[in-house]
Amino acid sequence: LSLRIVLKVLGVSLFSFLMGINGQIIYNYGRYEKFYVNGESMYPTLNRFTRVQDAKGRDVTDSYNGIYNLGDFVRPGYSYTCDYGLMDTGEEALRNLSRFDLVVTYYPSDMEFDEGSQSYRPREKDGVISAALKIKRIIGLPGETIKFDENGDLFVHKKEKDDFAYVDQPFLNPQEDWDEELCQWALEAKKQTTQSVLHGTSSSPAVIGENEYFLVGDNRQRNGSKDSREVGSIPSYCFVGKAIAVTAKCRYSVSGDGLSSSETLLLNSVLMPWDIRFL
Repeated sequence: LSLRIVLKVLGVSLFSFLMGINGQIIYNYGRYEKFYVNGESMYPTLNRFTRVQDAKGRDVTDSYNGIYNLGDFVRPGYSYTCDYGLMDTGEEALRNLSRFDLVVTYYPSDMEFDEGSQSYRPREKDGVISAALKIKRIIGLPGETIKFDENGDLFVHKKEKDDFAYVDQPFLNPQEDWDEELCQWALEAKKQTTQSVLHGTSSSPAVIGENEYFLVGDNRQRNGSKDSREVGSIPSYCFVGKAIAVTAKCRYSVSGDGLSSSETLLLNSVLMPWDIRFL
């Protein structure tokens, strides 16, 4: 391992430890900021081990194909534990994005143009940002045309090329730590990539504009992720940061006003350095 990687692991470990003691201690770590994974659109890469509990703290086991149907639990008295990570919000990171990077972003409908700064910013209501952040994977880059076939395989056409070329999606392939049930689920979910979507099919390839990216969630099950297949390519001004690592677990609780995150994490929710997952 290089010294740079070792130092990065130690830095993320320290961040996780401090956040585990009290979420109020650190909000920013240089250009690094925290993010929560609220939902199942990036399953099984993120929120694979999500716990859902009722008002008495009992685990709720209602699930389908190994995934908790979080929508069933968004009601007062329920909570769930989700992935909690670190993102790089620096300009350099956002200028040098690559295919399959994970980005934390808003959608264009979440943004408004500010005449004063002559730039886009998230919409606010009563001084509070009203839109929720999303985390998705970059599938298509600026200037490309992409499409998925009926099996969920990805094909990319670049300006300098004459035809579409197949591009492997390794994160969708069975992994060493997946059990047989999850492997089977992933294969079936991949085949649903183009079901009920508007952009990115063989009959309707997605043409990506300059400074735009085509983002898709890893959960390819039908309706598993609302992403560029439905809303179109995402301009780079919507991006907040590049996801770097999953460092801890965060508990969300549900009140009458909706979903809110717990600012104080239990120490046992912090991942050990060897369990930190770089993305």
